[in-house]
Amino acid sequence: MSIPRSVLFALLSLGFLAGCGGDETDDFNRLQEEGQAYHAKGEYDKAIGYYNKALAIQLKKLGAEHPLVGKTYDNIGGLHFKKGEYDKAIQYLEKSLAIRLKALGAEHPSVAANYNNIGASYDGKGEYDKALGYYEKSLAIQLKALGAEHAEVGTNYNNIGEAYRNKGEYDKAIGYYEKSLAIYLKTLGAKHPFVGTSYNNIGAAYDAKGEYGKSIVYHEKALTIRLKKLGAKHYDVGLSYNNIGAAYDAKGEYDKAIGYYEKALAIYLKTLGVEHPLVGTSYNNIGEAYRNKSEYDKAIGYYDKALAIQLKALGAEHPSVGMTYNNIGEAYSNKGEYGKSIVSHEKALAIRLKKLGAKHSDVGQSYNNIGGAYDAKGEYDKALGYYEKSLAIQLDALGAEHPSVATTYNNRGLAYFKKGEYDKAIGHYNKALAIQLKKLGAEHPLVGTSYFNIGAACKAKGDKAKAMVYLLKAKAIYLKKLGPQHPNTKAVQSWIDDLK
Repeated sequence: MSIPRSVLFALLSLGFLAGCGGDETDDFNRLQEEGQAYHAKGEYDKAIGYYNKALAIQLKKLGAEHPLVGKTYDNIGGLHFKKGEYDKAIQYLEKSLAIRLKALGAEHPSVAANYNNIGASYDGKGEYDKALGYYEKSLAIQLKALGAEHAEVGTNYNNIGEAYRNKGEYDKAIGYYEKSLAIYLKTLGAKHPFVGTSYNNIGAAYDAKGEYGKSIVYHEKALTIRLKKLGAKHYDVGLSYNNIGAAYDAKGEYDKAIGYYEKALAIYLKTLGVEHPLVGTSYNNIGEAYRNKSEYDKAIGYYDKALAIQLKALGAEHPSVGMTYNNIGEAYSNKGEYGKSIVSHEKALAIRLKKLGAKHSDVGQSYNNIGGAYDAKGEYDKALGYYEKSLAIQLDALGAEHPSVATTYNNRGLAYFKKGEYDKAIGHYNKALAIQLKKLGAEHPLVGTSYFNIGAACKAKGDKAKAMVYLLKAKAIYLKKLGPQHPNTKAVQSWIDDLK
């Protein structure tokens, strides 16, 4: 599922020229307004074009070190951030930072906003520790300049939480989201949209932890606030519908998920237009639900709709385009069309290498998925080679205990299982299990999957008693967390019946 990122990018207000007179001032203000309008429509390249024209006038009339020039750099950087062009975003944001440090001093709240935005860009690049460093610089300034209960401090806690969530440290993330929430409740009131954002993000962290019931509760709290304060047609209401859908998708309630995704889509189409990137996100998510339902052609149809929008709105090299190619690749793999799968995954890989760099965790995901396609083709040694590439990146980018590392150990175990090397398979499954127990908790569905896999390997070795122990552990988790009708629950029950 594609849950839209929730980092609160501290985009500063537009800097309009006033009191200077002349046609150039009128041109500047018109260009800024045009840029803002295209920004709101999601037409980021057009917006950047207008802001750059406005910037040229600013530089001429005000000079390179004027604070209003810094604001325009911020706005251009923010658009590159939305385009997934994080290095370009950082380039503009650092120009803005240099101006503010000189004009306002190192402890000004606007400097803190710059640090926040640079941090968000590193977060987007997958450099989470570097992001945390910038968020903490921002936080230190805000605590001193604004006090511990200011809403901007709450925003910083939110963003620190996002970085920890992306690192797979979900409990730490929830702790920071709750700090953010406490500030927003006190300073802004229980019905403010930022309170809704905090509930949304806490819900996303519980979703990642596999606690889908809790996730839905928090997303529904966010939805209630957004409906009341923003109205039924606001795109943030669409985000809530999307995220509730994602939780139901993970629970295996695919038709319910599709219902929520379609509610989100209807809002986006009405409020943002048919070519907005969030419309593409909705098509992608509907496609994911159909893929999970094993309706692969339907899934590919929705992915293709998403891809067409993303290519037009974001360009051929945007990371979201890479994600859609990834999803198309997974659907073809599910269909057994492994050649097509590999082609799509290699397209995703090429984008990710170019836009995110060779060490980004999404590059690791692409290697993992290419490995999965070769695994399904029966080319297990080739698959293991790709899994090894994925693992090296994940260990470096995410650390040895990230849940994604566990996924790769699991996949390596599956390849060894298919090769008939059951002891090696069990060794890798146990590595995955150790990470999952530590990072996700004893009842996460992925823990159930590791138990399932160990049980299957024990059965293949002829140790039926040990196999039954692990399969029953898997069943208990699936029943509690996913319910009796989920495909995983039915699959493990089939294996248990076969052992009896």
